[in-house]
Amino acid sequence: LTAPTDMVDAACRAAGVVRAGTPSEVIDIARTLLTAPPARGRRIAIVGDSGGQSAIAADVASGMRLAVVPFSEPVTADLADRLPAGAACANPIDLAGAGEQDMGNYAAMVERVVAAGEVDAVVMTGYFGCYGRDIPSSAAGEAAVAERLGAIVSASGIPVVVHTMGPETATAEALWRCGVPTFGTVEAAMRAVARTAALSPRAVVGRSTGVLDRPLGHGYWAARQLLEPLGIGFPTGAVIRTDADLAGVSGLRAPLVLKAGWLEHKSEVGGVRTGLVGPDELRDAFRDMQARLGDGDYVVEEQDTRPGAVEVLVGARRDPQLGEFVVVGAGGTETEMHQDVRIERAPVSHDIARQMLGELRMAPLLTGWRGRPAVDVGAVADLIVTVSELIAGRRDIGEIELNPVRATPSGALAVDALVLGVAAHENCGQT
Repeated sequence: LTAPTDMVDAACRAAGVVRAGTPSEVIDIARTLLTAPPARGRRIAIVGDSGGQSAIAADVASGMRLAVVPFSEPVTADLADRLPAGAACANPIDLAGAGEQDMGNYAAMVERVVAAGEVDAVVMTGYFGCYGRDIPSSAAGEAAVAERLGAIVSASGIPVVVHTMGPETATAEALWRCGVPTFGTVEAAMRAVARTAALSPRAVVGRSTGVLDRPLGHGYWAARQLLEPLGIGFPTGAVIRTDADLAGVSGLRAPLVLKAGWLEHKSEVGGVRTGLVGPDELRDAFRDMQARLGDGDYVVEEQDTRPGAVEVLVGARRDPQLGEFVVVGAGGTETEMHQDVRIERAPVSHDIARQMLGELRMAPLLTGWRGRPAVDVGAVADLIVTVSELIAGRRDIGEIELNPVRATPSGALAVDALVLGVAAHENCGQT
């Protein structure tokens, strides 16, 4: 689920390194950094002079992992008082003709959102930069607005980046001189914000040392024994190896799950049975599985039947060159098909873990899709943090996989787990 380029990108994000994709992008980023302060985060405001321009800018921003955050109610109300009826004021801002009425409104809107302290950068998009070219009598007024925008940046340290339909005009040149990077495409403008925001390295996160002396074992039950003391929850269960062991699981609450605990990929070979009710059904399932798969540690667990569950993958891996990484994604037996994952350098903070979850395509399922209750995202984030600290703190661990983690409004429960030592992990990578 993770390619080498994904890990390079994650390592760069953790270190505060800008990774450019093309030579022209290198030039744009370097010129931006020489002109304006970098964004100190990924929250942006968009100020446009048409609804279409603003909406496209918001889509491009989201694709570059920038957050077009809604303004607070006081800011939205204040903007509505300043702009014509029908203007969009919640972010993105659509001036709805106010720019044509008075070009000073471009700077006034930027000034207001910067003063609110709710964003890390502002992107203007649309016609500004073309007034002086198309209407020469407007040139002086447009240049004055450019200087005002530069003054906002100087006073606040919040960068303002402009996308204009006139990137070669005198106003565009004035914007650059005033400390306001200006581009001819909204993609280039957003990329300048996104790439320079990456220059803020993540805070160093402490590493867990609580299980450094616990030996690694093989299979699901050994993974449980390693992870449970760290606070990761699993269903109540027990190991069985013979028919005689079945008597020891009579206290478990049905329905039950039976799994071949030593297998890494259980579903493909019939190594999992769910919904077992009663001792006879459990015994028959065990005998059938043992006859097909042979002797080993079989695990019987109470099946997690909590309503509203969403299945999540939480994993980690060690790269011999780049170090440790934590992976989050859509879980279950279709994980490889969905390819919906996010990866970061380990260990991660709780905030970074929540950000990873929020960037998944499946994120709406976690926050309440079509009237369903939201799951306990905080509990899933805690689990991500724990796994990231474990891979970072144990040099003998090569890979960790919890899939699925069943997240519900009442918490997160791992129902399968795998922990591989470094040697086993490297052998998997070679096959």
